[in-house]
Amino acid sequence: MAFPIKFKRQLEKGINDVTSPDYVFLVYAVCGVEEDSCGWEGWILESVYKKSTTAHMTLTGDEILNASDEQNCPRCGKTTFRTDALLKFDRAKDQKPPLVEGVDYETVPIEYK
Repeated sequence: MAFPIKFKRQLEKGINDVTSPDYVFLVYAVCGVEEDSCGWEGWILESVYKKSTTAHMTLTGDEILNASDEQNCPRCGKTTFRTDALLKFDRAKDQKPPLVEGVDYETVPIEYK
């Protein structure tokens, strides 16, 4: 599969090329807002933050980062209900991925068109 060349710069970004979050909030959501909702339930991103020394970004003074935080069901696409189950996760010092390239999975070079 070849990718559009116009996205080469974005597709080849590494961890040093992006703003890494310091902490994230997850919320437990339920697809049960409409009569024909599918009933899916699970954890979704509530918000993602980078600690900041400037207080103009949010009430906490931290910068909110772009993240896939839409309130849509991943199964059927309908609106989900965010419950009161909310958890904060801070970035760990150990950032080793759970899977190892070449051992647990293989990659192929990216091709562009």
